[in-house]
Amino acid sequence: MKKKSQKSEEIGKILMGFSILMFGMNSMSTSMSPLAESPKFTNAMMLFSNPILGVLAGAAITAIIQSSSASIGILQSLSSQGIVSFGSAIPIIMGQNIGTCATALISTVGASKPAKRAGIIHLLFNIIGTFLFLTLFYIINAIRPFSFMDNFITPVNIATVHTIMNILTTMVLFPFTNKFVEITKRLVPAKSDSKIVGAGEFSRLDTRLIETPGLALQEAFDISNKMFDLTIEAVEEAVDIVENFNEEKYYSVVRLEKAIDLYEDKLGSYVSFIAKNLVLKSDQALASVILQAIGEFERMSDHAKNIAQSAKEMDDKKLNFSDEARGELEVYKKALLQTIKFTKNIFESLNYKEAIKIESYEELVDYMTDEIQLRHIERVKAGTCSIELGFILSDITTSVERISDHISNIGVSLDHMYEEELDQTKHIKANLKENPEFIETYKKLREEFRLPMKN
Repeated sequence: MKKKSQKSEEIGKILMGFSILMFGMNSMSTSMSPLAESPKFTNAMMLFSNPILGVLAGAAITAIIQSSSASIGILQSLSSQGIVSFGSAIPIIMGQNIGTCATALISTVGASKPAKRAGIIHLLFNIIGTFLFLTLFYIINAIRPFSFMDNFITPVNIATVHTIMNILTTMVLFPFTNKFVEITKRLVPAKSDSKIVGAGEFSRLDTRLIETPGLALQEAFDISNKMFDLTIEAVEEAVDIVENFNEEKYYSVVRLEKAIDLYEDKLGSYVSFIAKNLVLKSDQALASVILQAIGEFERMSDHAKNIAQSAKEMDDKKLNFSDEARGELEVYKKALLQTIKFTKNIFESLNYKEAIKIESYEELVDYMTDEIQLRHIERVKAGTCSIELGFILSDITTSVERISDHISNIGVSLDHMYEEELDQTKHIKANLKENPEFIETYKKLREEFRLPMKN
């Protein structure tokens, strides 16, 4: 019963709002009726048949009152008195579209760079749309004059012209949305990012960009790439101190891990927020990839921290691997870092067609993990390495293998990016052994990353 009552209340609010709107329009129309008998005013309206004056007038009025709906309402009220022609109204309507950008531009004062870019995109879109529409309209009118230009326009005609103009503008300019983003990035360049960023970096994730979710998503993607860079740095420093422990690098890994946790929290919330407003399937797919990837980055940083802690344990206990083990770990480290950096290039360029090769790298790391563990067991049996070091090595190789697993997950998400339906039974790992591209890449990697010969 309560739910039904709430529904009735909402319907009542809608009807009440519509009634107030109609009452206001009627009052405005009544108050303007004396203008129909004023020769000066009707002559002034004729001036707006000049396209430039009409556009400027429409833009100025809308910018002053900061509402395109209100300025259109005023124009409709005037038209109901039979004093506005099509020739005068059309340029004014075009100008109103430009004037409505004033609110968006004012809201960007003191705002983040993405918010400023959104305001500029709004302005550029409307200015270019108005220019194209008016140019085409008056070229056609010059070639074959429209018979209705001197006729009085009605409120319904105004609404129709406004709707048609916006639909056509959107249809023409929609394919160039990425170009608009590029232009605004040049007009409002981002400052270079610091190594580990704070609140200033996340201010780019502006909720006011919800009106342009495509731009908001691009900002999120750019920051996710920054997060990937920090993850790579954490892994690289962690594996470096396994052989040569450095306390400064150890604490750097710890700080990076905390920063990456913050990235996941901020980015995850932001992308989930804007994902509800994404229309294009490609944007929805990218949002899914970002959400998947940032989770993988965060887990990779956790494993990097685990590796660093293993290195610290070795330093605290004054333990060292044998020369043979150190040689194997050097090749192992290079294979892992190349795996991550290769995946970063694929992710940054969204080159999903190359995602299959990520699996070849992951398979290489898995093979090397098993081989290194087996070799260490042999050394323990031979008495050339201790059981205690065996436990530490097992922790390190387990973390490395899990990092490569998370890299594989990123590859799978990229592989799915442009599929219409995500079918988990048809993922990238299906029939890998029969995939020639996977086989060829894996073969080359095995040749490139050969473990040293056993002593």
